[in-house]
Amino acid sequence: MESFHINAIAFLHLLFLSFSELFSELFSINCTVFGQCPQAESLALLQLKRGFTFVDQHKTWIPKTNCCNWEGVTCDEWRRVIGLDLSNQLIEDN
Repeated sequence: MESFHINAIAFLHLLFLSFSELFSELFSINCTVFGQCPQAESLALLQLKRGFTFVDQHKTWIPKTNCCNWEGVTCDEWRRVIGLDLSNQLIEDN
């Protein structure tokens, strides 16, 4: 009987760990679904902008705003950047 009790506790512990991992993934995704694009992606795009001279200055690329609304940036339904279109931009190397 004691062996059954230990196995049941081990099973419940593993079950708890599995659900806690699942919920942490769901909550981390949920933050980007309803919010803005991830800060790391916004900062990476701004760093890219600093490396070049854009003739039109990318007026919509404003720090601390939603990068999914920036000109040339495409995001998916989770607000993750999935595309960058600079094809119609006049770009010079700094």
